[in-house]
Amino acid sequence: MRKIITSALCLAVLALSGCDTTKIATVGIRTDANGKHASTYIVKSSGHDEADQAAVYAASMNFRRQVKKPRKNHRYVMPVHVHHVPEPIVKSKKQAK
Repeated sequence: MRKIITSALCLAVLALSGCDTTKIATVGIRTDANGKHASTYIVKSSGHDEADQAAVYAASMNFRRQVKKPRKNHRYVMPVHVHHVPEPIVKSKKQAK
């Protein structure tokens, strides 16, 4: 019975918050005079700080794989999709301890 109630609450949260939990942030990456990754920053926020931080981290880590030969003193702009998983409203006894 408890699992049914918990599942119903999770579905209610998704219905109220919208089923689309994917956030999109636009990230900018600059290269230096040698074509090396110099900085990563948010161009357009997704509206959530945690999603923006995850987008900056993901863009930084995947830059070399996506851009094989980066140009010198160049600015790259890319959209990053971040999947946001909402935390459950009801915490189990194991999490509460």
